Amino acid sequence: MHFQVVPSQWVDPELLRCAHVTGPDHYSWKSTLHWDGQVLRVERVPAESGFFHFLADVPGWGRTLLGTAWLMERPRPYHLQVELARGHLHAVRSQYQEWAGLGLRVRQKCLRMLQEALVLLREAVFSSPEEKSGRCALGSLKASLQAGQLLVESFAKQAFAARLRQGDTPTPWLGIHLEQVVPQGAFGQSLQDVFHMVQVALNWRSVQPSERRFHWEVADSQIRWAHQHHVGCVAGPLISFHPQGIPDWLAPWHSEVQSLRELVAQYVHQVVSRFRGRVGLWHCAARVNTECHLGLSEEEQMVLAARAVDVAHALDPETPAIVSFAQPWAEYMAQRDAEPPLYLADMMIRAGVPLSGIGLEINWGYWGATLPRDLIALNRLVDRWSLLGVPLYVFLTAPSQLGQDPLAAQSAEVLLRNAQGTWEPEDQAQLMHDVVSLLLAKPMVYGVCWNQLQDNAPHLYPFGGVVDHQGHPKPLWRRFKQIRRRYALALG
Repeated sequence: MHFQVVPSQWVDPELLRCAHVTGPDHYSWKSTLHWDGQVLRVERVPAESGFFHFLADVPGWGRTLLGTAWLMERPRPYHLQVELARGHLHAVRSQYQEWAGLGLRVRQKCLRMLQEALVLLREAVFSSPEEKSGRCALGSLKASLQAGQLLVESFAKQAFAARLRQGDTPTPWLGIHLEQVVPQGAFGQSLQDVFHMVQVALNWRSVQPSERRFHWEVADSQIRWAHQHHVGCVAGPLISFHPQGIPDWLAPWHSEVQSLRELVAQYVHQVVSRFRGRVGLWHCAARVNTECHLGLSEEEQMVLAARAVDVAHALDPETPAIVSFAQPWAEYMAQRDAEPPLYLADMMIRAGVPLSGIGLEINWGYWGATLPRDLIALNRLVDRWSLLGVPLYVFLTAPSQLGQDPLAAQSAEVLLRNAQGTWEPEDQAQLMHDVVSLLLAKPMVYGVCWNQLQDNAPHLYPFGGVVDHQGHPKPLWRRFKQIRRRYALALG
C-alpha cells in the first residue's frame, strides 16, 4: 500500500523507523518503507490488507502512534493524514459506544469534540486541494485525541470508584521500585504514605556477583523496613533477560540451556528460601520476550522463566508468582521474527506453569521501548491481555526530560514529545497520572509499580525516576500522592 502526504514536510524521516503494519491480532508484520519526499510506500510479503501505524506529530497535541482503519491493497494512493484521522475517530467512537452502553456518564465537551472531529474528517475527505484536506485531517485528529482523553478520564474516575466500593476484585496496589535504596527518615515516611508496595532489589546480577558470593544486605534492609512500616513487598525480578540483570559469570554457559536452567533454579531457591513468608509477590522473571545478550532464543528464555516460577511455587505455594513481558505492543516484530508476547504468555499458562499473574513492562516514550500512544490504545491493550484470565501487574517508566543521562544503564534515547523538541517533568507527571488512573480502573489490573525511584543513582532508563539528579521530588511525586488520596475518597 502507499500513501500521499500533503504537505510533505509533515513527515519527519527520523520517525519512519516507527511506522509499521499490523494484522487482525494487532501485532506488527515485517515490512519495508520507502519515502521519496511525497509518497510513502509500504511493502511486505505477501501483500495483504492491514492497519498502518505511524508516529504522527499532531499540532497542539504531540507525537502519538496512530493507526488507520483496515486498508486494502490498491493502485491508487491513500491520503495518510485522512486515513489516520478516520482510523482514530473510529476507535474513539467505538469505545464511546461500548462504555455508554454500560452506563458511563460522559462530559458534554467530549461529545462536542467527537462531533467536531467528524465534521473535520468529512471536510478532509471531500476537500480539494490535498493540502487543505491534510489540514482538516490534522484538525480532526486533534479533536478525536482530545475526545478520547476526556472519554478515558470519565471512565477511569467512575470505574475506579465503583471498583473500590464493590470489592469484586482485590483493591489494586500502587508500588515503587526501591532499586538499591533503603528508605530512611522523612523520605521513608513519604514512601509509606504514598505507596502500598515496594519492589525489593533482588536482581541476580547484584545479589550474586560471583558464583559463590551473595550480597543480601540491601534486600534484607529493604524488607525489614517494609515490615516495620507495614508496606507490602514485591520481590524481584529475580531473573531479568537484559545485560543489567544477568551476572557476567554466566557467560561460559550461554549455549548450555540445561546448565542455565539448573543455575536459575539454584538462585531462585536461595532467594525464596531466605525470604519466604516475608513478601507478597514473587516477580520471578522479566523481559521474557526480549532479545537476550546470552544469545538465548525465545523458547529457551521461556524454559528458564518457567523453571524460576516452578521453584518459587514449590517452595512458597501461598505467595503469587508472576513473569513479565516488555514492550507488550511488540513494536520489535516489525524488525525481527518473533512470537507475539501475548501468545507466549498464553503458551505458559496452557503449559501448566503455576503462574498467578502476568506483568507488563511499559517504558513509555523511549526509542527501542514503548512508543507513545493515546489512552484508547492503552485501554485496548489491557483488554486484550485480560483475556488470559489472570491478574495483570504493570511496571511503568517514562522520562522527564531530554538529553544524555550519565547514570542510565539502558542505551535507550528519549523520544521527543512534540515537534518543538521538549519533554518536561510536568509532562512525565501528567502522563503518569492519566496512565495509572486508567490502569487502576481496569478490573484485571491488580497492581501498578513505577519502575525507577531516582535519577541521582545508577538506573535503567534515562530520567525515569520520581526523584531528580539533585535528589528533589519531581512533579510526578505530587501526582502519586493525589492518586493515593483518591483511594481514601473512594473508600469513603
